[in-house]
Amino acid sequence: MYEFLQYQIRDVMTVDPIAISPKAKLREAEELFETHDFNGVPVVDNQRCLLGMLTKFDLLNAFRFDAH
Repeated sequence: MYEFLQYQIRDVMTVDPIAISPKAKLREAEELFETHDFNGVPVVDNQRCLLGMLTKFDLLNAFRFDAH
């Protein structure tokens, strides 16, 4: 019926995504979000192993002035 229902993740995923180091500055993440209109970016180590994801919400939350 609909061909896309047969797609697998590998058919639509980004193979070599832009990623960021856990040691990067928040400014670098903000620039990635603005430049590429990202909502999230993978955080990887030196071997490009995934450590986690940083989202726009995470970035905004870092600038909260109330108690976490």
